[in-house]
Amino acid sequence: MAWLLATTPNTSIRDGKHAVAIATQACERVQWNFSSYIDTLAAAYAEAGDFDSAVKFEQMAIARLRAGPDSKADYEKRLNLFETGNPYREEETKR
Repeated sequence: MAWLLATTPNTSIRDGKHAVAIATQACERVQWNFSSYIDTLAAAYAEAGDFDSAVKFEQMAIARLRAGPDSKADYEKRLNLFETGNPYREEETKR
């Protein structure tokens, strides 16, 4: 849910503050051990306009990443966005 609230292209659904709250709770529940949860928290902070926190948590997600190189590349792309003051958006799907 936090990922959707933070990254959807639909502005009527996007809610960075709510996404931060949900993602923070999720990270705490897993004792900050899942890089994908931390990545979601970073995206949520970026959507909320707190790019310093977004960068901090994206760097943490990269450091804790256990997945393959494709995931790392995705995380690094988001880190570059956050470092330049831009949130991440999922692409709209065509139906």
